Amino acid sequence: MSRLNSWSARAALGGLACILTAFVSRPVVAQVGSECNGLAPIAQALCVTYCDVAHCTGNPNAACQALRTQYQGQAGHAAFPCDCGDGVVEDGEGCDPPGSASCGNAGNGLQFCDNRCQCDCPSHIEFEGTPGSLGVLDSGWTGQAHNATVVDHGKLSVSVTSCANSVQPCGVCNLTGPVPNAQADHGDINNRRCTGNTRTKCSTNTDCSVAGGTCEYYFGTLLPLSAGGVSTCVSNQVNGAVTGTADVASGASATDVELISRIYTGTTVATPCPKCVGDATPNDGVRGGTCDSGVNSGQSCDVNGSSPNVFFGATSLDCPPTSGAQIAALPIDLSNSTGTVSRTLATSSPSCRAPGFTTLKCFCDTCNNGAAQPCATNADCPDPAGPIGPICGGKRCIGGTNPGAACTTATECPSGACNVPGTATAPNQCSDATCSPTTGNEGECSGGPFEQFCGPDATFAGCTTDADCASFTTCSGGSNPGQPCSTALQCPGGTCAAQQTCSVGKFRPCFTDNGAAGASIQATGATDPPVNSESNPTLAALFCIGPTTSGSVNSVAGLPGPGRLELPGHARELR
Repeated sequence: MSRLNSWSARAALGGLACILTAFVSRPVVAQVGSECNGLAPIAQALCVTYCDVAHCTGNPNAACQALRTQYQGQAGHAAFPCDCGDGVVEDGEGCDPPGSASCGNAGNGLQFCDNRCQCDCPSHIEFEGTPGSLGVLDSGWTGQAHNATVVDHGKLSVSVTSCANSVQPCGVCNLTGPVPNAQADHGDINNRRCTGNTRTKCSTNTDCSVAGGTCEYYFGTLLPLSAGGVSTCVSNQVNGAVTGTADVASGASATDVELISRIYTGTTVATPCPKCVGDATPNDGVRGGTCDSGVNSGQSCDVNGSSPNVFFGATSLDCPPTSGAQIAALPIDLSNSTGTVSRTLATSSPSCRAPGFTTLKCFCDTCNNGAAQPCATNADCPDPAGPIGPICGGKRCIGGTNPGAACTTATECPSGACNVPGTATAPNQCSDATCSPTTGNEGECSGGPFEQFCGPDATFAGCTTDADCASFTTCSGGSNPGQPCSTALQCPGGTCAAQQTCSVGKFRPCFTDNGAAGASIQATGATDPPVNSESNPTLAALFCIGPTTSGSVNSVAGLPGPGRLELPGHARELR
């Protein structure tokens, strides 16, 4: 031990001795049955003096407070064992007095503060997105599908398998899931469904014998998206286990989540997904509405979530699109964090493929095999068939007699083509190829294009004059104002009128990297320390999105390309 450290230790022990001798003239020793047994020697001596000798509980004099300060330095918290029952929740106690129902969010309403003034650590944690009208989703590199809104009521629950401590303060806890939402069909989405027809709820694969497919969890209901004159409907199935960690004191978390995002072409730009029409209460288990289209058109439905855009309306897993409309089943790595997530272009990143941009780097492409997995480097790709190794952004045989084999020329692909699926990649679609940072992590094409859209509601539709917005009619006056309509019968006491105008203008959004090696993009989350076991964090994720089989969807969004999600939500600990 150094002289300095030795002096510091002697000084600390000397200070402790002064405090102890203020109460007793002989050494303090924990007695049989003392609450202080089992503590480290110095902490035990402080505890015996505070609890058994000086009887400091309820007597907060200066000497007793000095003992508490010393004890906190030794034990890491301020609460002595004998503080339990004084009616004051000290640092280190989960509750006080014992027996009080103050542990928060007990699953059965019966968990009480135990006789040590401790609350158990949570057994489950649930997260529900609460984005409102915020544009939280950016898809692809062109910028046309950036700042998209998402549906509400998207809840996912996980189990807490272990924590650093068994009682509060729990420290960092390990998470695994998904698990059924605690109030499924009683306010929470019942998100475990058969993949063959998501109207069918399930607990095991056996429940899907008629609907087909397997029994899987879904992250929320169907997601309507529309941009650049094309619309899509997306279902997000959780693929495999959700794992991660959460610090239930600070609210910080990080989870690994894999999705299968099934993409369907929308009916019109204003109706990307089938709607559940007429259901009064979301997620109550009562199918009080009707599917207006899709595979279950005309059947009853329970609303699972709604878009903030009035034209997109309410959707339900009871109302999936027809299977013939599916244009992709994309693997999405939605691993997320309440911190800042960053991706940086490097020499190992795939080169951009669009003409004029091949000397630049792009964040995402696809592996040179038949599966065409989205990738960020060659290391993300399995070894394809044939002598050519894995290349992120490399060519592969499409169609013909050698599909999926890595290739360099069409002669290696009899009756097929040697190419890369999707739209040729570029950093952005700015007129001058330069994306300028704006606020937060956002960027815009300040040199153009400057684009106009229908407002105030049909902001998914581009326009040059008001006439371009005339087809997006809504109710004027009456008992249903502002709701989409096609006839006056849908507007009791009012009229069905063209109220959207070409009134919203903005520069095209973009990712700010500009294809330069060393440049980064970020997604920013936020922690929120729980109060009474509830908090409002933001989850951040960056990921690669593969191409669909629709050339128009790929061209508008810029797929393959990067994706970003910054999703505010509400988290709740359950016991």
